[in-house]
Amino acid sequence: MNTHLLPNPASEEDIARYIEIRLSSLLRNPEAFSSSYKRESAFTLDQWRGRVNSVGGITLVASDPKSSVPTTSFPDELPMKMPQETNWMGTLKVLSPEMLSSLPGNFGYPPDIADAENAGEVEVWILVAMWVRPTCRGRGVGRDLVEKALEVVRDSKPTTNAASPMNESDPREIRNNRGGGPETQESPEIRRRERIILLQVEGDNLPARNLYEKAGFRTVPEFELGGQPTSAVETAAREQWMAFHIRYHE
Repeated sequence: MNTHLLPNPASEEDIARYIEIRLSSLLRNPEAFSSSYKRESAFTLDQWRGRVNSVGGITLVASDPKSSVPTTSFPDELPMKMPQETNWMGTLKVLSPEMLSSLPGNFGYPPDIADAENAGEVEVWILVAMWVRPTCRGRGVGRDLVEKALEVVRDSKPTTNAASPMNESDPREIRNNRGGGPETQESPEIRRRERIILLQVEGDNLPARNLYEKAGFRTVPEFELGGQPTSAVETAAREQWMAFHIRYHE
């Protein structure tokens, strides 16, 4: 198995492979995403190119160079011809601070982390859109994708908050992840001492939680407005934030 970064810009062949696996994920596991197959199957080719080649968005692909599987047959006409077979087993998207800063609106990730980011103390990255084909599950694909994502973040240079004019990503796919507050005027390269990688997982999705915990993620305590902790029942019934912390200089 090979886990790699999709080149940016991606080839037309890779864009077709991305469209196929993305729409497959929305068709087969709609409960796992905030977007929908109906919405994204109507995207134009330019919209797909913009998503795949977005500035600050990193697409990770797990593939098997020794074998391939039949691709999904879709009921709708798509903007380009889909491959008949693929060796792509799963994908994961990494959203960098550069990309997050270009998205409109405020995204409600944990207040303490949002405050630290706004104060220039931390750099926030987010993992979204993880999916592994059903026929490829149980083979360590998800683990390898997460480990590759952590490696990418560790090895990345500190970024500024410059907005990206090319961003085509849908903020709803992040499920309101970004914190609000005033922008810091100080250089992130000077003040920031830590990177925090965030993701969200359903509280009752134990296999996914176990995967992330083994990789080093820890659940961020949930609080209702007013500072009251949520009940165990409420916590299990909704998505929870998990975080991975990286200290990258003193």
